[in-house]
Amino acid sequence: MENDEKLQFSQSSQEDECFNNNDDLIDDDEAVVDKIIDEINDAIDELNEEIEEALNDLDEAISEACEEEESDDNNDE
Repeated sequence: MENDEKLQFSQSSQEDECFNNNDDLIDDDEAVVDKIIDEINDAIDELNEEIEEALNDLDEAISEACEEEESDDNNDE
């Protein structure tokens, strides 16, 4: 019986160590995922800024084109 108890203790100890290692790996994986998410969010923020600038440029170009067209129409009259 003592051998069985030692064997069970040994297996239990190995299982605990395995679970602890898995927890460490999960923590590492979560850290990597968090870093990737942060990088994605940063990239999204940069793209949003570029989109906002492009929309402002487009709005400005449309306004200028409308002003030129109005000016041309007034000159034609």
